[in-house]
Amino acid sequence: MILFLILIGSVINIPLTKKKKFYVEKPFFLGLFKEKRLESQGITINLGGAIIPVLISFFFLAKTPLKPVMIATILMAIISYNLARVVPGRGVVLPAFVPPIFSAFFSLILIPEFAAYCSFIAGTLGTLIGADILNLKKIQKVSPGILSIGGAGVFDGIFLVGIVSVFLTAF
Repeated sequence: MILFLILIGSVINIPLTKKKKFYVEKPFFLGLFKEKRLESQGITINLGGAIIPVLISFFFLAKTPLKPVMIATILMAIISYNLARVVPGRGVVLPAFVPPIFSAFFSLILIPEFAAYCSFIAGTLGTLIGADILNLKKIQKVSPGILSIGGAGVFDGIFLVGIVSVFLTAF
């Protein structure tokens, strides 16, 4: 049910800042002509890629020891920050299977008795912090437009963390 809610919520973006409208000149027809287009700029947060996974992570956090989970989350944020790439027109892109594998690894090493909970928490929060939040300034410089925390390229990583890392640690 939760995975279904995350999938459905992935199409819903909640605005965090006001949209700014501006005109952009886009070349077309081999660059011979220019066309003015009205575009929007602002920051949103994705329901399925950020809000629901964060709420689930806080629920799991109440069931696990705090210190090892925080260490795993910080390590995941560092790895996500270093692997995330800002792609114009798409936003932040992260290799999809890296966060689940590393979050499962850190969880099994740091807190094996709560590894499934820890891998979900560290994977989702670490990916959101490292890939999206720490790269907001870069994204705004490279790719003007609507920025979605937990959306586009990072959603794949967060969704896969929820499934793959828990499977890797549960068995």
